Amino acid sequence: MALGENILTWTITNSCNTSFAELIINNTGQCEDEDSVSNELLFYVPNSFTPDSFDDLNSVFQSIFTSGYDPLNFSLLIFDRWGELVFESYDADIGWKGTYGTKGRLAQDGVYTWKIKYIETLTQEERTLLGHVVLIR
Repeated sequence: MALGENILTWTITNSCNTSFAELIINNTGQCEDEDSVSNELLFYVPNSFTPDSFDDLNSVFQSIFTSGYDPLNFSLLIFDRWGELVFESYDADIGWKGTYGTKGRLAQDGVYTWKIKYIETLTQEERTLLGHVVLIR
């Protein structure tokens, strides 16, 4: 093997219902880099957001799912304090901008309840998450 030739190594492991793939790139003696991918469930749901017209910082409430869920079987529902549905999305990339109704009226500051349903890819089970988000203008 000539100096400077790249070596690629793939390692795929499947144990305890977890798949893990690792790629190692080695430029023969000069440098090595590695990256890995897993199908474990990884997500984050914020607890507040600030929809306003001043900037685009923190202006949309949305969950961040990176792996381990089926994007074709996802739903996000937002309810007001009386249990009325004010927003729904079936795409994890589309979040709530703090509006309600067909005319997009501004929702009031306050605490809202969210409900997320998704199918976990490892177990194929439907999961439901519940929580609260604070809307601050």
